[in-house]
Order: sequence, then C-alpha cells, then structure tokens
Amino acid sequence: CAPPVAVKLVLPPGGQQVGKAVSTTAMLEAEKLPANVVAQWVWGDGATSAAYHTPGSTHVTGQHTYTSTGVYLPQLKFTDACQQSTGPENMQPLAIYDPNAGFVTGGGWFTPSGIPEQVKVQFDFNIRYKEQGKENLQLTGATSFRLSNALRFESTSYDWLVVQEDKAVWQGSGQINGRGNFGFTVSVVGAGEGVQEEGDMLRLRIWDKHEGNKLYYDSHAADDFAYFLSDKGPAIGGGNIVIHRKGNLYAEKKDGVDAQEMMAGELTAYPSPFAVTSTLRFELKGQ
Repeated sequence: CAPPVAVKLVLPPGGQQVGKAVSTTAMLEAEKLPANVVAQWVWGDGATSAAYHTPGSTHVTGQHTYTSTGVYLPQLKFTDACQQSTGPENMQPLAIYDPNAGFVTGGGWFTPSGIPEQVKVQFDFNIRYKEQGKENLQLTGATSFRLSNALRFESTSYDWLVVQEDKAVWQGSGQINGRGNFGFTVSVVGAGEGVQEEGDMLRLRIWDKHEGNKLYYDSHAADDFAYFLSDKGPAIGGGNIVIHRKGNLYAEKKDGVDAQEMMAGELTAYPSPFAVTSTLRFELKGQ
C-alpha cells in the first residue's frame, strides 16, 4: 500500500446556516498521490459525494447542503483501501444551526467531577441569534462561569449556537479574570421551563488558544467528549436551564417584539456593593 497522505481540511469560519450550501477545501500532499486516485467527501450526516482531484493539484474542493441542524465531522477519504488519508486536521467539527430554533438561558451551580464536593461552579448565560439588518445574523448575550473563588470565565465572542429540541451547544472565546484567549464549548440539556427542573444538565470545556488549544478545564472529564449530551449527562446541582424553542411561549414574537424584549425588566440590588445581607428586587416592565 502507498504511504498515508496528510490532509488538512479547511472549513468556512463559524457555524453555517441549515439549508444553505457549505463549501469545503482539503489541502493535500500532492506528491504522494497517484494520478488515478479516487476520493470522496464524507459529510457526517450520512451523505457522501465524489471529490475530484486534478493530478499535481494540492487541493480538493467540495460542496454540500445540510438539511438538519447538528455538529458534524466532514472529512475527505480515498476509496482505495490501500490509500489512506491521515492527519488531525482531516476531521474537524462543522456546526449547522437554525437561527429560528430558539435561544438558551440559565443560571445556577454544579459540582465538577473529580473535584471535592465543596467546590461549586456558578453559571449564568443568555445566548441567542438576533438579526442585524435584513440578512445578517449575530449571536448576542453573555456566558459566565465562576470556576472558583479566584477564577471567573467570561465570554468575549461567539462562533455558533445549535439548538436541537431540549438540547443545545454553543462555542466561542473568552477570558479568565479578564486575561488570555480561551476557546470554550457549553453543552446543555433543558428539562423544562419551571423555576427548577430535575434533569437539567451541563458540561463546560475550556482550552487555551495561546497554548496550542491545550485543554484548560473540563467539568466532566470522566466521560468521552460529545457536543450533545446524552440523557445520562452531568446534572446541575441547583438552578435552571431553559431552552426556549421555536413555537413555545418564550421563543415566539408578539406584535413583532422578541420574547426577551417582552420580558425585559429592572433588577435592583442594595446595598451596593453587596454586604453580608443584601436585597434583590426585580420588576417586569409594563407591556
């Protein structure tokens, strides 16, 4: 058999909207490829398509339209069993999102696996797609985790958000204590819309972009990583996670007004700064 050929997959930046064509490129070690090599794109959703390679060329292009949301792992494969593609960059995640699928809010705490029980990580997030003009979409909101008394993670930007029924996952960048450049993913399961619901789950992963994407934190490192949590994923200890799906009360619009704007209110905390005993008062704005 011929020696393996290193393949580097180049995907479009950020997530891609469901139902729209996605273009990909695979960079190849052309000198290792025979003239009659046959390859195919494996898109990760069960579909495949032919990948045409011109002898001597260093790249192969492809295009595919995903019809369902998800986080897929497309890759280029050679049909000859003796010709293998290799390299860590030949299989990369591609997020396919529906901006109308819903948004996610949550607040509470959880105990990470493998860490003493007294360590409680507090979380707070609110993330959704919003229209910026007629055709532009932007992810807005905030994601915050107090990892310990001395470490606080805050999001600075987002790559994508994918909502699937009662599950959601999003990815972006952030800082710890206002410093560094970290990537992160948050995977959640929202069991309901009550004040506190059993079955809410959450997993947080953070990696250091300045250290070659070295894993910095994983709240549930005992399990293999998956973008979407299973029904046996890590449960939160307290609080609530709500996935406001399309068609329910929270995700709909009323008279053209977003649900989040309809439910906007005013939060007052006093004394400020917080004392040992403080008061929080929340008032909904009149409609």
